[in-house]
Amino acid sequence: MGTCGSRGGRAGGRNLPIDYFLRSLAQDKSSKAIGIVLSGTASDGTLGLKAVKAQGGITFAQEPSSAKFDGMPRSAIAAGVADFVLAPDEIAKRLVSLARHPYVALKSPEDGEAALETESALNRIFHLLRSVTRNDFTHYKCTTIRRRLHRRMVLHAHEKLGDYIAYLQENPAEVRALADDLLVCVTSFFREPEYFEALATMVFPEILKGRSPEDSIRVWVPGCATGEEAYSIAICLTEFLERDGANVPLQIFASDISETTIEKARAAIYMMPALAEVSPARLKRFFVKANGGYQIAKSIREGCIFARQNVAKDPPFHNLDLICCCNVLIYFGPVLQRKALAEFHYALKPRGFLMLGPSESVGPLSHSFSPLDKKLKIYAKQPASEPLNIPALASDPLAAKAAGNEPAGGNVRVALDVQKTAERMLLAQYAPARVIVDDALNVVDVRGDTGPYLQLAPGEPTYNLLKMARQGLFVGLRTAVLKAKQKKAAISQQARVRQHGKLRDVNLKVVPINGPGRSDALHFMVLFEGATSAAAPAPDGAGQQKTGVARPGKTTGVRGARENARLKQELAATREYLQSIIEEQEASTEELKSANEEAQASNEELETAKEELQSTNEELNTLNDELKTRNAALTEVNNDLSNVLASINVPLIMVGKDLNIRRFTQSMEPMLNLIDSDIGRSILDLKPNIHVPDLPELLRSVVNGGSPGVREIQGPKGRWFSMQALPYRGPDNKIDGALLVLLDIHMTKDARDYAEAIVETVRQPLLVLAKDFKVRSANRAFYETFKVSKAETENRSIYDLGNGQWNIPKLQQALENVLPKTPGGFVDFEVDHKFEEIGRKTMLVSAREIEQPAPYGRTILLAIEDITRRNQAENQIRRTNEDLEHFAYAASHDLQEPLRMVTSYTQLLARDYKGKLDKEADRYIAYAVEGSRRMEDLLKGMRELWQAGERGEEHETVVDCNEVLKKVLLNLHKTIADSGAIVTHEPLPTVWAEETGLVQVFQNLVGNAIKYRSKKRPEVHVSAGTKDKREWVFSVKDNGIGIDPQCAEKIFGMFNRLNGRKYPGSGIGLAICWKVVERLGGRIWVESKPGRGADFKFTIPPKD
Repeated sequence: MGTCGSRGGRAGGRNLPIDYFLRSLAQDKSSKAIGIVLSGTASDGTLGLKAVKAQGGITFAQEPSSAKFDGMPRSAIAAGVADFVLAPDEIAKRLVSLARHPYVALKSPEDGEAALETESALNRIFHLLRSVTRNDFTHYKCTTIRRRLHRRMVLHAHEKLGDYIAYLQENPAEVRALADDLLVCVTSFFREPEYFEALATMVFPEILKGRSPEDSIRVWVPGCATGEEAYSIAICLTEFLERDGANVPLQIFASDISETTIEKARAAIYMMPALAEVSPARLKRFFVKANGGYQIAKSIREGCIFARQNVAKDPPFHNLDLICCCNVLIYFGPVLQRKALAEFHYALKPRGFLMLGPSESVGPLSHSFSPLDKKLKIYAKQPASEPLNIPALASDPLAAKAAGNEPAGGNVRVALDVQKTAERMLLAQYAPARVIVDDALNVVDVRGDTGPYLQLAPGEPTYNLLKMARQGLFVGLRTAVLKAKQKKAAISQQARVRQHGKLRDVNLKVVPINGPGRSDALHFMVLFEGATSAAAPAPDGAGQQKTGVARPGKTTGVRGARENARLKQELAATREYLQSIIEEQEASTEELKSANEEAQASNEELETAKEELQSTNEELNTLNDELKTRNAALTEVNNDLSNVLASINVPLIMVGKDLNIRRFTQSMEPMLNLIDSDIGRSILDLKPNIHVPDLPELLRSVVNGGSPGVREIQGPKGRWFSMQALPYRGPDNKIDGALLVLLDIHMTKDARDYAEAIVETVRQPLLVLAKDFKVRSANRAFYETFKVSKAETENRSIYDLGNGQWNIPKLQQALENVLPKTPGGFVDFEVDHKFEEIGRKTMLVSAREIEQPAPYGRTILLAIEDITRRNQAENQIRRTNEDLEHFAYAASHDLQEPLRMVTSYTQLLARDYKGKLDKEADRYIAYAVEGSRRMEDLLKGMRELWQAGERGEEHETVVDCNEVLKKVLLNLHKTIADSGAIVTHEPLPTVWAEETGLVQVFQNLVGNAIKYRSKKRPEVHVSAGTKDKREWVFSVKDNGIGIDPQCAEKIFGMFNRLNGRKYPGSGIGLAICWKVVERLGGRIWVESKPGRGADFKFTIPPKD
């Protein structure tokens, strides 16, 4: 027994000590070997267990869930080479049970033979195998069959063969398992490397000699198992042709009796343990990665044809250059070996080659094959003088007995049954010289001294009896054989044979012999015996000595009479012979006529069959073209799928309806703890690195037609994934499995957590609604504002919250009708409603639809703003502003007359009393005049400002800015003339505005440009342009004293003057400009630096 466990094996390397150990164990102990693979990494031990099982031993693998390192047990289980998969303690118990089994406890092979009870029991097993698998194991080697039977009995704890037969009758699956055990499947790539070297140096060059480029090389590999040997020969032959520079097509026929192994061979996908003997260079060139393993390159696969074929009963391939039948004949019995070798001889070309295994030979057909290399068992075909007879195998013994007859072997060169029958007949009498001939009068056996009667004829050697007959025997022999054939009874015939120049009488006896198995296999035993009577004249002296008297006349008369009688007898025989020949010729003529008619009918049938075959051939060609097209499309789709799965960085796994793994991506391996050999295993057997306790139920639900399942899970490294179980549908839209996809949502989840934290922090009440308007979540501000709890809110319809206080028709209309039609959602939807806990409130509701990944889907974010207090404050401010505006109007209007009176009388006082009072009085009067004027200007400005705010949109119209500027320049004519200013302008546009206000803007800006001039002559330039082709931008640019940029916004406030009283003015002009421009929907600003002039700009947007 061998037990192996290791952590140190190099996965993917060529150093496989455990495989080497188990192989040695299998060779040494054969069927007594027990191999166990325990915890360990990589795949070492898989090939070793395969060798143990092939020798009839028993194999164990540790249950992966109980192993610290499950690589080695998983590899052995996936390869199907483990008889038992158990935990270590269970392995120990099973070993104790096996040790007590009689088969394991036997001391010698003889004891094992005694355990199998009778030959009839074996025949019953053969009959069961034939019934279930349609394969006949009758002529397989008995020792192999008994050893395999013992192995199956041990596995199922049966000690008696009768019990095991009963178990077979009740369990067809065990019959198939027994058949698989009998069909030993042991193969590998480049097994016995010296064989392939010999092929490349001795066989392939001979095959290639004188071959035309169109003549394909044909090779047959019977018993190909899973295809490794066939592909090895294809690779070796391809390399040889490339080295030789030859371009010859290859046809490699590989056959096996097992349909399962043929399917695996066609798939041509092998795991790494099976490629241990493949060099890195060959692996790189002739293999491609596929489905967790390696697949033979398409160029090699296309040259290999795999078919199910039984050497024992199916016709062989023909016209072959090479047959590689290594380690197949060793499992056959003598009859089956002879049949297989005869078929190989028939199938090979005249210059064909046969390669056998190291323990095999051509045996009884050594005259048909000449050894090319005796050590490596490579043979060349020897052309036979006549076709080899292929023996027919005996059929089912049970069926034969039931029918009442048991067929035997066919027409063999020396038929043993015929010999035994003849020998029994000869034992009853003396044994004269005799020969046995078949129905065609060919000699098949010789006994005694036949030299006086038979001799080899000149020319080509022949065994035909009539051609070997000495002179004088031909007519007698043929006549006797014809009579015996017609009467089917023994016939005696006298004849004369010439010996040493003299004629001697001989008695011929022809006896028909029927073989025990086939009535039409008629043979004849021909006996030669010298005549005992004096057929020739006695010497004269003898007669004289006896009688003492010479009587010449009488002697001559007797001789003449005897000669006469003999001649008459010969004449009669000749007549009979000629008559028989005439009858035969007439019968042959009739037969030829009948045969000719049959041939003509057959010819017509053949013509019809030919036409049908041509039609069938066309159909087959069409089907073949379609098959090629579909195969190419299938290959392309498969390549596309393989490339997609290899390139996407998404964890994905496909399972069938039985939850067995079909494919998976590389990024799924660390998630579910997958290895390449897990394809074909159940996903339930895995030990995933992610926590999904309901994974089996989830997959079964999807496979059985349930809705797709979604879970949020955390990966081995802490990242979050959305696990989605989706149905896998076939071409007919039926669910054929499931897809398990892990989508990385780590960043999304972080963002969602971050967003939820923000939502919780925001003081504004927020609600998250599902598409059915049920509340998914709400923030703390919502609960505090509306005095509700989380339990009263979540998973309830918004319309049912707080005894239906949110069942507001306007809100319902907005959510159900407005929101779906508004892509950006709606904002500031005002709702005024009385709530139970907080009273009447005015709310601004904003809503927006958000598409989230599964399982959330479509959600609605609802923001609620309580504007009750703000509305109250705004109303208060509005009332205050109205009061202020009324006050400003009253102040500017009602104070106008008193102020004008004060100003007038002050001016009169200054005019009438100037110089009549002292200087102080004149100065005070001047101050009063100036103050009244300033007060008047201030009140005027306030009135204009109020009027600018009061003018509404009803005063707006189409305004030509060129005309507006003309009015402004006319109003400022005196100021421009007094200052000497130069005012220029470009063509100005026509805009939609209020003309009076626009005049105020231009007049204030142009007037200020002249007022705040520097020492230079004032220059003012007015222009306009468009911005983004939407709004007009006006510019009033001067060369005055400029403005500090820090005061650029301050100057547009009321009564803000930067230069004190140095320049006249009320400080209201720019405020009026700001108010007019703002009312028109524009904006106003200044670009300036001190001492560099100022550029006042304002915009007027277009009206719809």
